[in-house]
Amino acid sequence: MATVTFGLLNYTSLADAESTSGWTNFDTLDADFAKENTYAITDALRANGETAYYTAGTAQSASGKHVRMWLVTINKAYMQPESSGGYEFLMYDGSTTEYRTMFGSDTYDGGWVNYVVDCALFTTLTLANVTRWGIRINHSGTAKNIDNTWCDYIRYLDGYYFTGGTSGDEVTLALIAARDIDDGAGTLRGYGVVTEIDGVYYCTGKITIGNSSTTTYFLMDSEVLVFGDNDVGTNFYEIKADGTVANITIADSVIRSATSAANTRFVFDMSNTSVTVSITATVFLYGAAMTFASGQTITGNTFNDCGQITHGGADMTGCIVKNYEGSTGTAALVYNVNADPDGEMDDMTFEKGTATTHAIELGSNTPSSITLRGWTTVNYSASNGVNDSTIYNNSGKAITINVVGGSGYFTYRNGSGASTTISMNPVATTITVKDINTLAVLQDARVLLVASDATGDLPYQESVTQITRSGSTATVSHTSHGMATGDFALIEGANQNEYNGCFEITYINANSYSYTVPGTPATPATGTIISTGGVFNTLTNASGIVTDSRTWYNDQPFTGRVRLSTGTTFYKNSPIADTIDTANGFSTTVYLIPDD
Repeated sequence: MATVTFGLLNYTSLADAESTSGWTNFDTLDADFAKENTYAITDALRANGETAYYTAGTAQSASGKHVRMWLVTINKAYMQPESSGGYEFLMYDGSTTEYRTMFGSDTYDGGWVNYVVDCALFTTLTLANVTRWGIRINHSGTAKNIDNTWCDYIRYLDGYYFTGGTSGDEVTLALIAARDIDDGAGTLRGYGVVTEIDGVYYCTGKITIGNSSTTTYFLMDSEVLVFGDNDVGTNFYEIKADGTVANITIADSVIRSATSAANTRFVFDMSNTSVTVSITATVFLYGAAMTFASGQTITGNTFNDCGQITHGGADMTGCIVKNYEGSTGTAALVYNVNADPDGEMDDMTFEKGTATTHAIELGSNTPSSITLRGWTTVNYSASNGVNDSTIYNNSGKAITINVVGGSGYFTYRNGSGASTTISMNPVATTITVKDINTLAVLQDARVLLVASDATGDLPYQESVTQITRSGSTATVSHTSHGMATGDFALIEGANQNEYNGCFEITYINANSYSYTVPGTPATPATGTIISTGGVFNTLTNASGIVTDSRTWYNDQPFTGRVRLSTGTTFYKNSPIADTIDTANGFSTTVYLIPDD
């Protein structure tokens, strides 16, 4: 069996119930009921309003703390319901006592309860000066005069980190729960952070997997972990990966909060890029923020009513994200990685809940072209520019989104400085260039391909209102040009010849774009200027290929040429003309004839 070692988080021992010293109305030690160390402490608590507590010799600050205590009673028959106070936890700062209800006759099921509460909820106390912790009972009658209520330890404790295990002999929840009770050598710990009840594991604090120096292996397979309905602070509950040598495997499991309340939701932080993480076929319910990192396998999981997911470069293929209820205009998943997520977010499903939110937000690191493959979107708006459009482009730049095999709406809203082009089921236009004699592929051959008439998506010999120049940047006013960043514009008719040519453009808005102009021609340009859209004015790569992928809404007739007139072998120009098909694209090989 794996060895597990704990390290306590934000821990202070307040009263260990190993002595009656300092206790009021708890005056008997009981070795049979101990949860921690050797003894619990007990007494006969009978009358309505009676209190029992521990008083410290010096104040212990409760600021930023969660306090917890073990309590069990046989007085349920006399106990008031929770709405009438039930049993209450108390703290005292030297002048004021404040109470928080722990449970009542309608919510107490008997047995030991590890009550945990955020000290910040005690709003009338001076938290830096707390000297007393205990309970007050609210009874509808007088209980029997026998020992009837037991307490063991009062602590400040957030949770623990754990280390241990090996590959094939991992630390498990069963082992954690067992070692939470005792150390395996007869000493009771009674932390109460992870407890097993009827095969379900309940958590009342933070769990950190690993530390900075000890190799740790953790396995959760076909199990259920529930974060309890306690008076904890928001984002207090947490599962976190730490260290450089942690290995985490979670499969076919459920991790959830007992309620959807904001304070009981759990943070799931796998942001440590040094940790090996594999999470598959697992359901997350009522989580808070979820964070993953590059190289992690997070596939086939369901995130239901969870907080915002940070993708981080993980493989999230096949995941379902639904019922995200974040603030208006936010997104269920944030992608801010300098890489195309093609292959890392394939076959995902996003289903909008009741909040007006997006499926995905694209951050500033997102490339200018990405592919979303096999996505299904449900309940997002059919309109662009609204707070529940599918995609929120918050990158501050132009992004083309290639949607392959998607179903549902793929609409977008642009943040400041952003523009979005949705390319549904794009097809490829590929031209390969070879030597006609040797059949060798030809690198650095220039391929020009522009529209040959006005029936396709690209503009054809359309009038340009104006071209102005600032430095080396020419800005073109071209109404409803329909082109995107990376397209080419064949400019003709300018009296200043430097403006003429086929240039790669940068999209500015629906009616303008820019390109880099050679030289310093007069500005604005004069003449009867026209523009024709193009796909290539591009050199072939080492494989002799130029390629483009996009959605065509109309078949695009084109004309152009291929030439290679540099190097030791010169080639004759080869004209090219055909049509890019909306369904199949276009692919051909052009054979160049040497010009001896």
